[in-house]
Amino acid sequence: MDELREAVREFAADHVAPLGEHPPADRFRAAFAAAARMGLTGVLIPQEYGGGGGSQLDNAVIAEELGAVDAGFAAALNLSATVPGLLLAAGTAEQRERWLPAAARGLILAGAMNEPSVAGSELFNPEPGPESGFRARAVRVGDGWRLDGAKAPWVTNAGVADAYIVFARTAWDRPGATSTSAFWVPADAEGLTVGPRSDLLGLRGGRHAEVVLDGVRVPDDALIGPEDGALPLLATSTPGMAVGLAAVFVGVARAALEQTLAFVRERRSWGRPLIDHQAVALQVADMEIEVRQARLLVTDAAAVVDGARLRTRRSPCRRPRRGPSRRRSPTPHARSGCTEPPG
Repeated sequence: MDELREAVREFAADHVAPLGEHPPADRFRAAFAAAARMGLTGVLIPQEYGGGGGSQLDNAVIAEELGAVDAGFAAALNLSATVPGLLLAAGTAEQRERWLPAAARGLILAGAMNEPSVAGSELFNPEPGPESGFRARAVRVGDGWRLDGAKAPWVTNAGVADAYIVFARTAWDRPGATSTSAFWVPADAEGLTVGPRSDLLGLRGGRHAEVVLDGVRVPDDALIGPEDGALPLLATSTPGMAVGLAAVFVGVARAALEQTLAFVRERRSWGRPLIDHQAVALQVADMEIEVRQARLLVTDAAAVVDGARLRTRRSPCRRPRRGPSRRRSPTPHARSGCTEPPG
């Protein structure tokens, strides 16, 4: 595990750190391709499909190290690396053979679930009718489906993805929980358009945008899992995605701790470094404790997802309530922590 951590840390320094905020699509894709060559995008895909056959703990280590450098890129790669879990959970043999090897080689994937006025949690809304649940709709047309609707302007990897997993309602007379399906939609599908790039605080190294579906046609075999079966599909496949995302923010908190340590060792007050003042030292000690606690929680959650103890009715991981070390870190930094340098 230490070798993996060191390798990813070196990769992040060489390929991710130079991206900066708002990297153009070609540079983002180049970094993603480099990650694929290292096996980072396919770490969770079984070896029989060309992946690494790794564990959720492996992915958590990758996510933390990338998150310590760029949370946006880390979240983007985590999503693309964990979305194949939908295919492993409910994909047909033909779907797995067609799409998993490509994902292992670096196919960029996106999940299109949230909508401009409808949260992803609406999938769990038991109320029937069009007034609740997703507005995007999938209608059978001949031997395929027609998809119409819009997804919120924070679809991760929108604009750089090679394929989208789109969630859409297939009926209006039943609750969204029992009338939503998942579809594989190629990025070049006619009628699929991506809006302007969105600027998400803390995730500017990633790519996010609205996705609009206007009469998008996909074949019948684009349906992932059973018709109307999106809820149980997500319940069995998304805990790993959440573990990875939690690990991303452990990395963010660790980076905040490291930057704070560097600052309080250099900055002086009353003739000595800030770290030599007990009040500051205690704050930094609390930060380190919280980072370690968060990492242990993620490690345990990864073990739960990997093992037989997983219970889909109670997710083994919740995203950290807040980023405690990120919350504390501006305090020792004082004004330096909230001032944008000129130029």
